[in-house]
Amino acid sequence: MTEYAQIIDNIFEKLFSKTVLSIIIISIIGLLFRIYFTSWDLPFNSPDAFLFMVEGLAYAKGDFTNFSPRFLWPAFNSIFFVFFDFDTYLEYTNVMRIISISISIITIPVLYLVSKQIVKKKYALMATIFFTIEPNLVENSIFSITEPIFILLGLIAFYFAMQRNDKYLLLAFFFAGLSFDTRLNGIVLLIVVLYSGIIRIKTRKTLLMLVIGLGIFLAISSPHIIYPLQNETSFFPVIENTVDTISNERAYVLTYESDSSNVIITALTNELSHIFRISIPYLIAMVPFGIIIALTNLNNQTKLVFVAIIASLIIAIPQYTMSNEYRNLFFLLPFFCIFSSIGIQKLTEKIEIKNLFLILLVAGLILLSANFLRDRSDIDQAYFIEKDDFGKYIANNLEGNIAGNMRLEITRNMPDLKLSSSHYNDKLAFFDPGVTINSISQLMEYCKENEIDYLVIENGIVQKRYPIFTEIIIQNNQYEFLEEKFNSDDMNYQKFKAEIFKINWEQYNGN
Repeated sequence: MTEYAQIIDNIFEKLFSKTVLSIIIISIIGLLFRIYFTSWDLPFNSPDAFLFMVEGLAYAKGDFTNFSPRFLWPAFNSIFFVFFDFDTYLEYTNVMRIISISISIITIPVLYLVSKQIVKKKYALMATIFFTIEPNLVENSIFSITEPIFILLGLIAFYFAMQRNDKYLLLAFFFAGLSFDTRLNGIVLLIVVLYSGIIRIKTRKTLLMLVIGLGIFLAISSPHIIYPLQNETSFFPVIENTVDTISNERAYVLTYESDSSNVIITALTNELSHIFRISIPYLIAMVPFGIIIALTNLNNQTKLVFVAIIASLIIAIPQYTMSNEYRNLFFLLPFFCIFSSIGIQKLTEKIEIKNLFLILLVAGLILLSANFLRDRSDIDQAYFIEKDDFGKYIANNLEGNIAGNMRLEITRNMPDLKLSSSHYNDKLAFFDPGVTINSISQLMEYCKENEIDYLVIENGIVQKRYPIFTEIIIQNNQYEFLEEKFNSDDMNYQKFKAEIFKINWEQYNGN
């Protein structure tokens, strides 16, 4: 090793030894990443985020009409909404983005505390760096949906579950309950905490802590009991819908992505493929190595990590029978970051200039992640700008009931829309993937039942689920009762393509 390399290595060694300073630097990098890739002038493109926002606004005004079991995220935002009185959704959108980004940054020191129970301090810092610049997590924190706060609460629960003092079990159950109030996947944390408590039962005190802790969890998660009782709905809608899906040998993902007749196999296949996808661009190269090392050196801490991963994968199977969103697996990413740090720790044992190697590795990963995010944001931004503009046209020019797949874009652009607990307007109807529409007659029957005046067809989205729409677009001259009123090509859109058809009911009924 050269003299200069040694000097640089020593400088970084001193930096790594200053844990607080290192975490501050990592957090600043993470914050800059998120601020830079946030489109502050664009409203939400996620219906879930929009729903959470209007629910949060309603809670801030004391309106709990649309209270739901997933109340924690909109309720948390409502605490901040009470200090603002904006006239448009965009301002509230950016408040939520700031909150979500802040939560993602706060997660960094928590992950460090968890990681240092498994690897050396230096490599625990590496795990936080992997987490901080992970493109999926950076992007997700900007979307202002439930994953950032779910990951934070889940890691806090996990950290307390790792502690040897039985008293910490109570805190673990408490935060597990909060994570459950954020996403139903939070049941994973209950499994982890219970496992942690059961394996250490040696005295009545530990058993007592488990019983009390379970009571705390039930108390915190009581909305999941109260809400179904009050509204006469399912306690576990995901499981109920999954059972129904399996019984009908049909899954939401199957309607447009697979020819398989086995729902469970399709769900598992999608789940495994998404593990691969969320590991891109760099975790995929490091995680397997770390898992192998962890399996050869199992201890109570790594066992707990494996319990969390296995439980998460099992719990996610019902979701993958109905949706194909890979964000359902984002809770795994912090643990993948830890496994990556385990692999890096093992790799650097034989490297003389360890710190210089780590810094060069981090620099390379920052560039890789930034490039990955830039490519993704460049594509999406143009598409969503055009889609929102199309929504403005519909909201301001169409009178009557509308069916389509643009709830979010139309709703937020309604000229007379008030900030309320309702996340959709009465004049809008939307195609349910569970509705069977294979012919023009079935389509018109659906439209008649819902008193639809206009069809809004986004090319490529609804068409995949309902091929009949492709036929309408290509051969609309055959259906004289469908009058083309608008084509996005007339607006010179480059990314977003859609058409509007008005239903002439007199002509249709005449035929």
